[in-house]
Amino acid sequence: QNKPDRSPRAVCRDNRSGDNREKRFSTNTFENPLRNRHYQEEYDMPKMKSNRGAAKRFRATGSGRIKRKHAFHSHILTKKDTKRKRRLRSTSMVSSADEKAIRKMLPKL
Repeated sequence: QNKPDRSPRAVCRDNRSGDNREKRFSTNTFENPLRNRHYQEEYDMPKMKSNRGAAKRFRATGSGRIKRKHAFHSHILTKKDTKRKRRLRSTSMVSSADEKAIRKMLPKL
């Protein structure tokens, strides 16, 4: 019989949440940093993320250029002659036209 009223109005009137209910749910951006997206004292910038597919395919050389592996060396190797397979085994440099796009995918490179 003595159950408290659970309607939204009753919760506001109820003293369980304390007298500072308005202060806790304040829309003032200086009091509540969760409402202010530009509040930098408590929140860090988002992490830089590498494209994981590109990270597995490219490596940086000591001089800062980007090296890559050759294509066409994973399967159907019986019809390819030995000289071709030997040349495909080595790595080569990424062309200057593609380098900008790869550096954008790999910001930590």
